[in-house]
Amino acid sequence: MKAIKKMSLATQTLLAMLLGAIFGLIVGEWATNIQFIGTIWLNLIKMFLVPTVVCMVVRGIANIDSPQTLGRVGLKVIIFYLATTFIAAALGIVVGKVIQPGIGFVFESAEVSTEISSIPSLSEFLLSLFSTNIFNSYSSADMLKVLISSIIIGVGIVFMPEDKRTPVKNWFSSMADMVMSIIGISMKLAPIGVFCLMAAAMGQYGINLVGSLSKLLVAFYVGCILHFFCVYCVFLWANTGITPLDFIKRGMPTFTMAISSCSSAATVPVNLTTATKNFDCDEAIAGFSIPLGSSMNQDGGAILGGVVMLFCAQAIGLDLSFAQIFNIVVLNVLVTSGSSGVPGGGIMRLMVVAAAMNLPLEIIAIIGGVYRLFDMGTTSMSVMGDVSAGRD
Repeated sequence: MKAIKKMSLATQTLLAMLLGAIFGLIVGEWATNIQFIGTIWLNLIKMFLVPTVVCMVVRGIANIDSPQTLGRVGLKVIIFYLATTFIAAALGIVVGKVIQPGIGFVFESAEVSTEISSIPSLSEFLLSLFSTNIFNSYSSADMLKVLISSIIIGVGIVFMPEDKRTPVKNWFSSMADMVMSIIGISMKLAPIGVFCLMAAAMGQYGINLVGSLSKLLVAFYVGCILHFFCVYCVFLWANTGITPLDFIKRGMPTFTMAISSCSSAATVPVNLTTATKNFDCDEAIAGFSIPLGSSMNQDGGAILGGVVMLFCAQAIGLDLSFAQIFNIVVLNVLVTSGSSGVPGGGIMRLMVVAAAMNLPLEIIAIIGGVYRLFDMGTTSMSVMGDVSAGRD
């Protein structure tokens, strides 16, 4: 017991994740009975998610006193997110071409009832960013609208006269410290919550790891590993001198939270703490880039989109042309970066791209049955990319 108490919280959480996975595989479906404990822990964090994002984003922007500096930082972060998402989508295609996960997959067409959202136009996407009532956005936890309103508040503070700006800025800073203190209390329960969530996931889906979708899982995680080391690690090493091993070690709290919660939004408080304390990120930069990345940076989803589209094409014997492949890459970037415009989460985004490319939606529905096994990778990849942006 003393040895466990001496472990860091990240180590305890990682150990709980591994033990939970083993427990779930051993006891099977019964493990889903303890999922509610993990859900309660996750809800403790989500409960304060909106005030955390608002206070951290406002404080981060308000601490950038110069409007010129604010514009330069914002542009660099957005360009970084778009560039890495494009690379991720292209990498998913390459991995799918090399590994060919759809070859040998037996597909029989079936009637599947699905409601497909269309890809939003530019005007529709831009309109979806702005709320007519910020309190409605806060109460519904519409994170992209919350983020946009927080950015506007922060920019407004930057343009206030110095004597009036200081007390407002100090209030948001104090509130940010308060909500992070609450999150810190919740995180002490992380090992228990993570154990229950992982046990439930493995108890329900673990057997499918050796099923017909195992090759797709392997292809997806190969893409994630390549993107992590060849994009994030190389970028950090070149710009900051942080080695890949050091990046993994320092980023472990973020990784364990992401892989257990499968929620980029729920990982924001932990990611902010990891970025500022473990990576010595500027608090103003991290407070702006990480909440923005939770909505905009979806590299894991872009990799999955590329791999899955190749999987679907190979399963039906379709040889995609270069133009079709290029369209898949562009659609993946648009759908993942503008995820708020496509309701329904990761599976719905896959269906939107598949429908646009006339690929069988039945296969996407099958993947949806075990989506959590993919979601652990999509979330962890995306949030680790947020850390990279915040450290630049």
